[in-house]
Amino acid sequence: MNHSNHCEELATRIQIADERYRAGLPTGYSNEEFDDLKESLRKTDPEHPLFKSPGGGSNLLSLGNESFEEWYYKLPSNTPLVVQPKIDGVAIALRYVDGLLVKAWNRKGADKTYCMRMIKNIPSCIATDGIVEIRGELFGVHRSPESSQRLAAGHLRKKAPTGEGLIFCAFEIMRSKKEGREVFHEYFEGHEEIFYLEEWGFLTPPNDALYEDVFMKVKDLFNKWEDSLLFAHFPTDGIVAKVTDRCLKENLGESSVAPNWAIAIKQWKRVY
Repeated sequence: MNHSNHCEELATRIQIADERYRAGLPTGYSNEEFDDLKESLRKTDPEHPLFKSPGGGSNLLSLGNESFEEWYYKLPSNTPLVVQPKIDGVAIALRYVDGLLVKAWNRKGADKTYCMRMIKNIPSCIATDGIVEIRGELFGVHRSPESSQRLAAGHLRKKAPTGEGLIFCAFEIMRSKKEGREVFHEYFEGHEEIFYLEEWGFLTPPNDALYEDVFMKVKDLFNKWEDSLLFAHFPTDGIVAKVTDRCLKENLGESSVAPNWAIAIKQWKRVY
């Protein structure tokens, strides 16, 4: 086993054991054995993200908002896209370990697990094992975008939150890991990730998949959104266009603030 794989296997074992402990479940290790695991990882890779991440998980990046035309024509010719609503609420990540919800955090990395357990439409367990991290948006039902965002942010600040008037919409599996190895491709071979999220019991956003005449169809969808004919039952401040091809997404990667494979469209700008 090479150095990198060894570190990731150690990190996964530590993460699963730690969060099973916090959830009141058996970890499979004594305190001494768990401390030995952490010390072994620290000696092997003292700068490992496990020792740094405030939320204990993947970062929640923002979406770029450059001109859609400029962004799209950087992609390979005729790249298919999916269009979803840009829901105005608060971005939240959830982590499941061996199927159990063990942690939630916001974009700043602050732990919001207790608050998110109050949201009734979030499954407390899902049919999977290993580590799965899911990104979505907490938002207010039947609210304006501004009111939705205020309600969600207020809920996350409360000492005794109830979750009243709020629901969670899941739209991305950020990470899926078993026994120290990433299994992202296993989840999505022949399937869209949205199908897995729905199968696990999550509310998911509507998706408009575009395969031909993509640029003009995105423009048409944006015009419909502006006229309140698209995604009207969500509090939105725009639409989101995403690359769906997994290999292309990995090749495009991300910057320190935003993924390069998705863009928020809040107004239609043309580049001349």
